[in-house]
Amino acid sequence: MNDALVWIISGGGAAMAGFYLVEKVALFADLVPEAKRYAAFALTGLLAVGAWCALTALTGAVWPVGLAAWVDALFAVAAGAIIAGQAVHGVKVLRKL
Repeated sequence: MNDALVWIISGGGAAMAGFYLVEKVALFADLVPEAKRYAAFALTGLLAVGAWCALTALTGAVWPVGLAAWVDALFAVAAGAIIAGQAVHGVKVLRKL
């Protein structure tokens, strides 16, 4: 379970799920491509933060203390997941060329 959560957070799993949901959920169907990309980024960040919270709770790790620590932790998790997803996406697209 822990390995799956780590993959979701940092291995591109959240991004894969985010882009998949944007393509398959009717709510996002009418969005222009750029808006779909931003929606996928938002979903990626939310999925990664959720997985991070689950992993932190399951492992008994220390939760951030104070507003600044929470903002730092959540931003780092979301940004890291989005960047990892873009790296995976770039490799996948470049292989097709």
